[in-house]
Amino acid sequence: MSYRPDKAEKMELEVPEKARKAFRAAYRHSLNSGFKVLIVDRGKLVEVSPDFRRKEIRPVASLTKIGKGKTYKITRPAER
Repeated sequence: MSYRPDKAEKMELEVPEKARKAFRAAYRHSLNSGFKVLIVDRGKLVEVSPDFRRKEIRPVASLTKIGKGKTYKITRPAER
């Protein structure tokens, strides 16, 4: 199979939707299997139980928008 830029671009455009579907399926599967999941909602880390009860854990730092062609350095937050 040879590399085709047009096919590669098409596949790259499909990634966000496929990722959304995979995360949604994993979220539902975890809850249906009796596990809790962690999500970020309105700037807070929230634990969601299988019965859909929500428990706020703590605030989270604001998100960084990722730009095409940019480089980011990921560091660990300072120990508490």
